[in-house]
Formats: sequence, C-alpha cells, structure tokens
Amino acid sequence: MSYLCAQASNAEKASESSFRQVSTMLPGAPGFNDLQQLSLAHAAKGSKEEVFVREVANIGEILPLKIEARQLQSINKRHYVVPARVVVEYLAEFYPRKLLPSPALGDVEKILTDFWASFKVLHPNHPAYQKYNGTLKNCIPMKIHSDEGTGLRKSAVLQVSWGPVLTQTGNSLDRYFFWTCMNAEDYKAYNKGYAAGNEVLDELAEMLAGEITSLFETGVKCKGMTFYLCWVALEGDLPAQARAFHCKRNFGRVPNAMCYWCLANDNDYPFTDPSRTASWRSTLSASPPWTGSSPSPFLKIPGGDADVFLAKDLFHLCHLGAVRTFAVNALCFLVSDNHFAPCMIYFYILGTFSSFFG
Repeated sequence: MSYLCAQASNAEKASESSFRQVSTMLPGAPGFNDLQQLSLAHAAKGSKEEVFVREVANIGEILPLKIEARQLQSINKRHYVVPARVVVEYLAEFYPRKLLPSPALGDVEKILTDFWASFKVLHPNHPAYQKYNGTLKNCIPMKIHSDEGTGLRKSAVLQVSWGPVLTQTGNSLDRYFFWTCMNAEDYKAYNKGYAAGNEVLDELAEMLAGEITSLFETGVKCKGMTFYLCWVALEGDLPAQARAFHCKRNFGRVPNAMCYWCLANDNDYPFTDPSRTASWRSTLSASPPWTGSSPSPFLKIPGGDADVFLAKDLFHLCHLGAVRTFAVNALCFLVSDNHFAPCMIYFYILGTFSSFFG
C-alpha cells in the first residue's frame, strides 16, 4: 500500500500539509479528527509513507484489498499489482452494481444474452460461445485498458486497468479498476520496437493474462450465481495496442500496411479512401497485425488471438484524432470563406454599443 501512496503523491508532504492544516483548526471542527490522524506521519521517525497509509486506512479511506509484490525477472525488481481476482471478488460481494449491467438478476440475464447474440456478428469464434454455450446469460463481457499517462517532469507512466463493458452508469469509477502502473524508467530501455515487444512489459502482460484467464475459466460468485468474466477487448490508443500485441502492422509503417484490422496502405489499398467501395474493405480481418516470431502474452487470453480484440478507441480516434483534425480544418475553412461574417458584424456592433455606454 505504501507503494501506491507514494505513486499517488508524496506522503511526507501530505502528512506535513495535514499537520499544518489541523494546527489552524479548533477541536471538533469538520475534518479535525481525520486530519489529526493523518498528521501523525509528520512526526514519525520511521517510514512516513507506511505511517501515513496506515492512518489513511484507519479513517476508512482505503479499501481492504490485498496488494501483491511480484518479482520481475527482466529487471530483477519487485513490482506491485492489485490482483484482478481480489478486486472482482470484493466487488461481487459488496458492490455487485459495478460488475453487473442491472440491479435485477432477470434483467442481467436478458442484457447478457442480447449482448452475446449481437457480439457474435463481430467475433463469432470467441471461446465463450463454445465453452459457455447455453449459459451465456452468466457471461460478463470485460475489457482491458492500457495507456501511457504523464508523470513527474512529463515522464511517461504506463497504467493498466480493466472493467466491464456493460455498466449501470457512465461513471469511469464504475467501469475501470486499477491493476498496476509503472514508471517509464523501468521499461523504456527494453523497447525493441512494436513487433519485437518489450520484455519488461511482456512479463507484466504474462501475469495479467494468467489472472484474467482464470476469471474466464472459473468465474466468481455474485448474488448466489456464478458469473464468468469473458474478455472481449483491449482499449487504448494505437501505440498502446501495438505495444501490447507486438503489432508489425501499425500506424508508423505508412506507406506500407499500417492497420490492425485490414491491409490498408498508401499503395494498392489506400487508407485515404473512405468510400463504401474502398479496396481495403475486402481485406478486413484477412490476417492478424502481429507475426508468430514474437507472440504477445495477451494472445493467450481466451478470445485475444483475433484482431477484433483490439478495440477501436473512439476517444483517441475521434476526440484526439481524425475528427478533431477535421473539425479544426473545417472551422478554418468556414472562417476563410466568410461563413461567420454576419455574426462577426453583430458582435462588432454589440461591442461598440457596450463600449459607448460603459
């Protein structure tokens, strides 16, 4: 737990801040008791992180979840993860609404049955259809999320989380559950290119693949029933997906084949053709984007050996991708074409009157 606290912020500074704040408060004021407990780490002679995290737990702000230290052979270093099964079992017992798509079991069965009927169009060979044929109403579709964020001094921080595809709310806190994170300094030196992989990240992927495969095979008890967690997607931006699955075909290979889901390139299958008769459409799922020479551990996940497992991330493809670029260029074009001229005259007149009347 001390590791997670240290990753989140500096525990020593946090305890010092608590000490200073509580010293300006009167006993009995809102938050006084909690801040007083948190400030105990300020005067601790040992590990301030351990004392601070212990007190955070004492005031009930940390879930009683087991955090495991895993030895990474690739860098001979301990690394910490929150085991997926530990979190799943805790949610199943205390917060089933974060796992199930509806509070009513009858609705859950219908929603899950309908999902798998629809999903079969996209991935008809997913192992869930063979292993749980007839009991798909007990199969919860799950996804993995991987991405690099920005840490101290703008250095990269890899984070990996997971969660259900179908949720009762749109809140991210109900859809993504932390598995681990790692500072770039621990893995950047081991990058060998997307196709060859990264031995440090592959070791982490091997661990996660084993954990979630177990959840697929044995499931979890929830509301008196056994639900099986079936993994259907890896979310993330294009670099994260290429890194996770060792994609030889990736966005950096233009003019060569560069798509995870088809053979689009800048030659005979032009990726710039969005029409319904585009030649690349005939190559959808023609071959996976990875090669067999350096397989990713994620390919061992039931269902993970299909290109459709790489989810099309609408946030990165639209909000931060092609749609954003299109919107900006379209706006610039409309301005240059004087499309907003009548509005600009209105605002000019309004501004002039506002200045005149003070």
